[in-house]
Amino acid sequence: MRIKVTDGEVVYATHFINASLNLSDQKIIDKLAAYQVEPDGIIIYPGQSLFEAQKVLDDLRINCLVELQKHDPGHMEKTKGNSYSTRSEAIAHLTEGKEPESWRVKKLEAELANLKAALKSKGVI
Repeated sequence: MRIKVTDGEVVYATHFINASLNLSDQKIIDKLAAYQVEPDGIIIYPGQSLFEAQKVLDDLRINCLVELQKHDPGHMEKTKGNSYSTRSEAIAHLTEGKEPESWRVKKLEAELANLKAALKSKGVI
């Protein structure tokens, strides 16, 4: 799944540059440091330059193929407005239906508010 979490929000990749990369080559790692590099290519997110990444690969004489990323609209809807602490948490929510931690925090805050209200109505606090 080609996503990342930035400031709690899921960000979906716009493109994938399919290229065979030798991740033990420090020169390649250094030149592509601004990108999420995988053994089979580079993930491009909104705000990153697809063309700059392609130019780096061209300069390194690495053949590549650009793929436009399409994401499940249901996944995009499911993550909209939610907050995640990690990419793994977002993926678990999408693939396994696990509740994000932020939902549990909201539920606990609501329970605490209800308990305080009940105690206040009974004159305990």
